[in-house]
Amino acid sequence: MEQDLKQKFINHSQQHLFDFFNELNEEEKKNFISQLKQIDFEEIDRIFETFSENTQKNIQSLQNLLEPIPNIEKVSTMSLKRQQDLFDLGLKAIQKGEVCCIALAGGQGTRLGFDHPKGTLNIEMPSQKSLFEMQAEQLLKLQSMAKKEEAKTPTIPWYILTSDSTHEETVKFFEENSHFGIGKENITFFEQGKLPGFNSLEEKKIILTNKGEISFSPNGNGGIYKAIKDSGVLEKMSRKNIKYIHVYSVDNCLIKMADPVFTGYCIEEKAECGAKVVAKLHANERVGVLCNKEEHVHVIEYSEIGKEKSEMKDKNGDLLFNSANICNHLFTFDFLKKICLDYYSKMPYHKVQRMVNGLKDGIIQPFIAIKFEQFIFDVFPFAKSFAVLQVERENEFSPIKNKTGNDSIETAKIAISSLNTKLVQQAGGFIDSSNSNLFEISPLVSYNGENLQNFVKGKTFKLPFYLNLDAIQQN
Repeated sequence: MEQDLKQKFINHSQQHLFDFFNELNEEEKKNFISQLKQIDFEEIDRIFETFSENTQKNIQSLQNLLEPIPNIEKVSTMSLKRQQDLFDLGLKAIQKGEVCCIALAGGQGTRLGFDHPKGTLNIEMPSQKSLFEMQAEQLLKLQSMAKKEEAKTPTIPWYILTSDSTHEETVKFFEENSHFGIGKENITFFEQGKLPGFNSLEEKKIILTNKGEISFSPNGNGGIYKAIKDSGVLEKMSRKNIKYIHVYSVDNCLIKMADPVFTGYCIEEKAECGAKVVAKLHANERVGVLCNKEEHVHVIEYSEIGKEKSEMKDKNGDLLFNSANICNHLFTFDFLKKICLDYYSKMPYHKVQRMVNGLKDGIIQPFIAIKFEQFIFDVFPFAKSFAVLQVERENEFSPIKNKTGNDSIETAKIAISSLNTKLVQQAGGFIDSSNSNLFEISPLVSYNGENLQNFVKGKTFKLPFYLNLDAIQQN
């Protein structure tokens, strides 16, 4: 078996991986062989066969084809009645058990100085809850809102996409916290794939991080589709009669789980696929933008859209290409099934360069490795019908990516507190922020400001404050 495996790698010009094999002890050899068996050469061959560098000519050609998304509806200009009608439509789907959520939770908080799964992060709000717990409470609240009298409480199945480096710790975290009251049977953990790193596009040599370890990394959030199929999640959704799948990034602290307004909007538009967007902060913000290209929706990276397109404005002075992607999507089950079974093989790979510590000339040293990833939005062009909903950044988008500065824990705390302060003031409450600006509302009290008036009208809240069910009972 060992010789057959070695011959397979020799046939693919990767015999260097065995240079130090005889120096490993028996346990190390066993572990190394296990890693080798995880390498899919069919996939690697497809990557190099289909991948090519974009030349300036290709980028220019792309820019000429781009058009802004027409007729994007904005939540900020919707009437309250329309928002309520959409909410009711989405909540009806939840009542029928047709809605589920998938958290993209494979990343670690390394850039935050937090070497654990991001969803386990406590951002130091008054409740001291993790991102996972905050999201779980939203699901519990929605389920209770969707419950009909004398009927069984509907469930919103929660699928957690992990990676090799976060899977075990994530599962353990949920077990230690009793699955946050969701019910173990309603949560499914599944792992995204991984790909080896390469030394260059020309030599295509797989990198060793040491004599018995291959340099692997997750295959990007676009790996979700293969993972859904391979893990049995697709079949699980089918058995549960799921029709609408909300996919989101776990590090967005303002995420609205299974948002009934967004779900209702996509249902009303009869969209196979939907995306929430926010307006760009400025023309040159480094974000991907939703555009039309040859009558299909694409996400174009800021580096590809070009300065001229980025700065183009309409007759009102607003940016034409103004739909910033925030990794907040909704798919119908039928569309997701087509992606997983048919379209996945047509998805492109994107090259990224990462600094790694690896064996080079027999010495472990830092150097730039070539990695390949797939992006979740690369399936957008396959959708026959697409819905785009623009939401307010301050209400729905505050990612946590950096230790300090923009998109950090500090900005997340401010974002949550600002939103909750606004909701309470709109409901007739008052805020005393003389000592602190931290204000948190448990989703078990209110999903998005509904019924807050009953609890806060005429009352003053001295910050820091955590408005939860216990605080309401005490007051």
